Amino acid sequence: MFLDNTIFFLLLQAQSNPQSQGLNNLFLNEAFSNYVLFILGIIVGIIGWLIVRFLTRRRPQIIEVVKKEQVSLLNIDSQVEKDIKLEYKGNLVNSLYRTSLDLFNQGEETIKDFTLTIKTDTQDLQNKVLEKLIVDSSDNEIQDANVSLSGKNIEMTIKFLNPFKQYRDQLKLYIFSSSPIKIRDAKGRGPGWGVLYFDQVEYEKELEDSFAKAISGGWYNFAYGLGESLVVVIKRFIR
Repeated sequence: MFLDNTIFFLLLQAQSNPQSQGLNNLFLNEAFSNYVLFILGIIVGIIGWLIVRFLTRRRPQIIEVVKKEQVSLLNIDSQVEKDIKLEYKGNLVNSLYRTSLDLFNQGEETIKDFTLTIKTDTQDLQNKVLEKLIVDSSDNEIQDANVSLSGKNIEMTIKFLNPFKQYRDQLKLYIFSSSPIKIRDAKGRGPGWGVLYFDQVEYEKELEDSFAKAISGGWYNFAYGLGESLVVVIKRFIR
């Protein structure tokens, strides 16, 4: 009962306080309310303008080269390997690997007559690469594209590449080799465009390892593995 009377007394005192009455009158004043609404309208307009600018921004002219897979096409038991002779394109092989790279035009304009360089850390590349070809999204070989080897680099000269956003156009480079090709980077530049390389095979492996740590047991492993997974994902988007 005493507490109720105290609260009632404080409310009466606040209402009779000149400063409180002044604030109440200020917020009820029509001119002040219009001023607040005007400021809020400006803020909302700026936020809306920023969102529209972000959604309609001009995409950079970037050719993204993505390493999608590197797999062995042969699986021969070691006990019989020496007794089996395999031939690919007229060459005797004991193993056969396929490396595939996807090429996307992230921009909004067609990029014409460009050359890309795939840099590798593979020694004796000329003797290890058995075949190389570029195909379109329908897996048809591109006749007006050229692929050549130069030292430890793979050079691609391509007639054009349409924007992926508009045309869903993409090219794929297949490299067949007697051993895995260690791709390090992709380079290339021209008027108004550049190249970005991403190793999706390594990315998925790092993510898989991080999740494996997270579920291996214990709160520490879970927190550490989850944090590592987030770092891997964030690196994918801020590279």
